[in-house]
Amino acid sequence: MRIAIIGYGTGGQAAAVALSREGHRVEVFEQAPAPGPVGAGFLLQPTGLSALWRMGLLDDVLRHGAPIERLFGESHRGHAVMDMRYRDLDARLFGVGVQRGALFALLDAAWTEQRALHAGRRIVAIDPDAGTVRDEAGETHGAFDLVVVADGAASRLRTTIAPPAFDRPYPWGAHWCLVPERDWPFVDELRQRYVGARRMVGMLPVGTLQKKLMRRVATLRKCGPKRPTRCATRRCPRVSRSRVIAMPCNIVGTAAAPCCWATVRMR
Repeated sequence: MRIAIIGYGTGGQAAAVALSREGHRVEVFEQAPAPGPVGAGFLLQPTGLSALWRMGLLDDVLRHGAPIERLFGESHRGHAVMDMRYRDLDARLFGVGVQRGALFALLDAAWTEQRALHAGRRIVAIDPDAGTVRDEAGETHGAFDLVVVADGAASRLRTTIAPPAFDRPYPWGAHWCLVPERDWPFVDELRQRYVGARRMVGMLPVGTLQKKLMRRVATLRKCGPKRPTRCATRRCPRVSRSRVIAMPCNIVGTAAAPCCWATVRMR
């Protein structure tokens, strides 16, 4: 099939790798002129690690990431609010903290089959019946047999495919950065501290970049309300000429964007 993927974040990258290896002709449209990672780091869950294993990338991720065994959160008064260990579910399970830059580079390098990346092309419209997409310059691309919409939580394209059951701005923001790990004692734990439900600070070991050996910790401070971020729950309508599938936008299963969804329509 000829397939268009809109967005070159983690979900778009993983879809491009997997679909190209199946022999499909894949074209990716990314609005950024110079595609790259956005953010500091995040936690890969066992489902995401399974997806990376199927793509043959798990060993590389483990080489650069930081294995996480425990998720712990407490109130500012020291009362435990969250204390979860992967081994309590299954002794074989664990998470991996990874820098976004490291995962972006690994997925980008893994996409080698029939690579076609259109950078600086913001797609503004989809014609599901014709199988075409149109960019903001007015140019039409296609026809495609399959269009994967993976352009992030703030996507405006998904509403043209699957009207939302619930969609409203999330009125909170966050500050994040990477700092050297040094003598941080909780090297296999996500640690968070809360003030009610409105303020939070957290530290997550995220390992190294491919060309930088210093291990780092991602720190996140939730505050708000700041610039709204879309968080939507969507349902797929019945369609006659196509099949509609709702799938996590970040198919490697991060904990950072649990409400980020992509919609796939197959002619």
